[in-house]
Amino acid sequence: MKKESLNQVLVLPNIPRLDLEEGKAADAVVSVIVNLILEGKLKDEQRLVEAEMSMWLGVSRTPIREAFIYLARQNLLTREANRSFYVSKWGKKDLWEISTLRANLEGLALKLAMENFTEADIDTLQAIVSQMERATARGDFERLIDLDILFHSTLWGISKHTRLLQALDEIKIQVQRFMQITRLGDELDYAKSHQALIEVLQKGTPEDVEKALREHILSTAERAILRLDI
Repeated sequence: MKKESLNQVLVLPNIPRLDLEEGKAADAVVSVIVNLILEGKLKDEQRLVEAEMSMWLGVSRTPIREAFIYLARQNLLTREANRSFYVSKWGKKDLWEISTLRANLEGLALKLAMENFTEADIDTLQAIVSQMERATARGDFERLIDLDILFHSTLWGISKHTRLLQALDEIKIQVQRFMQITRLGDELDYAKSHQALIEVLQKGTPEDVEKALREHILSTAERAILRLDI
């Protein structure tokens, strides 16, 4: 399949030109590209050209290339034999891989976090669930995705396991991509399912918590994947 380049199908006049100190430009480019993918402004199999992106963002081609290579490692971009890049098209296997990886890493994080939980942590999680309820009531499903990431990132941090946190943080972009592709599907039960996790945290054993978290992620992922016609 022929892949369209950036300037053939997309005009991005509102992208700010990046004026950053040395060493931070690649991170900013990553953020711009990820947001464009998650917002659906960059489509599956759309070609990204270094020179075009450099022109749009007002930075040299070096940070553009660094960002492309990083996003290829994250499976958001695919690198062709001719060294050009395009937006990766995820299939059900990709979605299942990231959900199973997330479930097992996060299950371990939550099991370890049981030693560190405080009432203040529970209050923080409860406040996020309350925000989920309000977002559901007004049909703000984009906000629900943000709140899901916030809820689970909060759980990760309580584990205080540095390398596990690094591993989870490394896949966060892929988790966002998963949610963007599958959307939610369980919107009306979203707050309820996260409230159930809080209740297990308050009453269960570390093993109960790990099992509940894994089932929470995998059951939601399985339903989401089955709904897709890809």
